[in-house]
Amino acid sequence: MHWYYANLRQSYDLPVLPVAVYLRVGLEGLGTDCYRERYGPLEVLSFNYLYVGLPKLEALTYLERNNVLGIALAALMHVPPDRRAWLKAEALRRLAKKPSTEQQRFLLAECVQAYLELAAGAEQEEFERLLADDAFKEVKTMGTTWFEQGLEQGLEQGLEQGLQRGLQRGKAEGQREAVVKILEARFGELNQAVRERVEHWPANKLEELISRAVLMQSLAELGL
Repeated sequence: MHWYYANLRQSYDLPVLPVAVYLRVGLEGLGTDCYRERYGPLEVLSFNYLYVGLPKLEALTYLERNNVLGIALAALMHVPPDRRAWLKAEALRRLAKKPSTEQQRFLLAECVQAYLELAAGAEQEEFERLLADDAFKEVKTMGTTWFEQGLEQGLEQGLEQGLQRGLQRGKAEGQREAVVKILEARFGELNQAVRERVEHWPANKLEELISRAVLMQSLAELGL
């Protein structure tokens, strides 16, 4: 925290308010902490910062507030066991109705989707039952995560278009096109260097690359 603070302060020459956000550590919920350095008996540095320990905060409290980030982060707060399915549906409903951009809504909804996982069986069934109600109709348009969107779009555009054309122009060429379509769906427009790497990828390893393209989280993980 001290190094982050020092770097920002030096780079921008502006006041910096340091806040640590703990996803898995609760501490006292909201508080202050201190980093100290000593040289023998002399305390050379005393650096204070605020912290937010999400697991110690009450999700229902922040769900009722008008802060979209608080609503999204409620997924990481303490949720009563019998309210998990409802809270997930309600958080998504509130985010869907907020006057944010489409990208912001999906990013905030992704936080809820990723961190408030429901147990298979009763919890998941209750969540699906809630979404079937008209009160949660806005959530249906946000029902897939960005990963799922990329996967679906990539499979649809890449495998269908690329592999169909591949039947006409050769299997390897079609597979290369499929890879490009999937990567563009997931990571945006590809630069020329990445396209060239795909173009020179060994033909006998293209099927493996397609499989990995829909699972890996970055081009670096794919070796591209």
